[in-house]
Amino acid sequence: FDRIHETNLKKQGLLALTFDNPSDYDKIKPDDKISLVGLNKLAPNEPVECRIKHANGKIETIKLNHTFNEPQNNFLIEFD
Repeated sequence: FDRIHETNLKKQGLLALTFDNPSDYDKIKPDDKISLVGLNKLAPNEPVECRIKHANGKIETIKLNHTFNEPQNNFLIEFD
């Protein structure tokens, strides 16, 4: 992401994520369901866990990266 573009996304409460392992992109299929785990514990330099539930029921976990720092965590909206 361009730095200014990423900053604008953050200010809108959007969490820009990138794949820790770029080849993980190919693991996600159109009929999969994804869950982001532990967003309420988002910390700088810590990856976000992404669980992929495939149509056949198999579950895979991958890591996603973010660039949020501690003050930017306040931009996120809390969901329960």
